[in-house]
Amino acid sequence: MDQSRSRPHPHHRPRGRHLSGRLHRTGPPCRRTGGGVDAVGTVAPFYLKPGSVEELVAFYKPIAAACAPLPFYAYHIPSMTGINLPMIDFLKNGSKEIPNLNGIKFTSNNFMEMIECIRFDGGRFDILNGFDEMLLCGMAVGARGGVGSTYNYSLRTSPA
Repeated sequence: MDQSRSRPHPHHRPRGRHLSGRLHRTGPPCRRTGGGVDAVGTVAPFYLKPGSVEELVAFYKPIAAACAPLPFYAYHIPSMTGINLPMIDFLKNGSKEIPNLNGIKFTSNNFMEMIECIRFDGGRFDILNGFDEMLLCGMAVGARGGVGSTYNYSLRTSPA
């Protein structure tokens, strides 16, 4: 990835590492890793929930800024967070406020909304399917990939 740009090459895909940490006191986790981080993503706050897209953008903005120039992904998981704001509006507003916004991990079964996000601004953003069991549906409507928890499991196919 060209580090002088805030967005990776169009064919670059992050390598599925998970990193967590706090932005206060010790600094952002991406600054403490010593490298090896391809992108940063975070889930919306689910205790003190944002009530509008503007509040959601305001929550993500300092996290993305602290980790720039790394690509930033918002995690849209309404079944877990209880936040079901229109993500197309998040992309419209967020793209103006968050220069390194690269896409969304889209964990919702609202495929019409996913398609809107995929098509927004000429397909500029990586929209990644989040529900493991709906990966094929997500890929069929244009998701560029998937972030799942069960993709690493494999059944034994030969005798021991």
